[in-house]
Amino acid sequence: MGRVTGRVCLVTGAAQGIGRAIGEALLDEGAAVCFADLDFDKVAQVAGAANTRLNGDGGRAMAAALDVRDRVQTRAAIAATVERFGRLDVMFNNAGVNKPMNFLDVTEENWSFIMGVNGLGCLIGMQEAARQMIAQGRGPDGTAGKIVNTASIASRQGFDNVAPYCASKFAVVSLTQSGRATLPSTA
Repeated sequence: MGRVTGRVCLVTGAAQGIGRAIGEALLDEGAAVCFADLDFDKVAQVAGAANTRLNGDGGRAMAAALDVRDRVQTRAAIAATVERFGRLDVMFNNAGVNKPMNFLDVTEENWSFIMGVNGLGCLIGMQEAARQMIAQGRGPDGTAGKIVNTASIASRQGFDNVAPYCASKFAVVSLTQSGRATLPSTA
């Protein structure tokens, strides 16, 4: 076991890529993990494979269907995690999308889709996780929990064919700063 033994984590965008790797690394370090993703079939396979890989320590991984743009689904994923594991210690807002498009060709649909997942999804995840963590009180480490958001180097510089993505990742950085300034230090 390791650095997060006994902690309960929820990772969004966890059916593949970075999110899956984050969830698996947290499991390897001793955490219980809810792998959450829009693609429930795929994320259920990921959680099942993780439990199988853990051999005698299976059952520390679960899956949840989650469109991060939907507050009701976010609340449900958090509630399912708490029901299964007793609390929520870490919310890892990792879900993110990009559909490259030249700057002059960016459409409202392209902008809204990327900002919805990357920006709004992060805001909703932060808000709902903070509410749960504040309500449940302090955990074994003396804090109510940790919220981690995946940004990008693209949050610091604009690029011509991914302007909405850059803007959305800057929004993630700004939301992280705002949350840190707003949420109680006892949370």
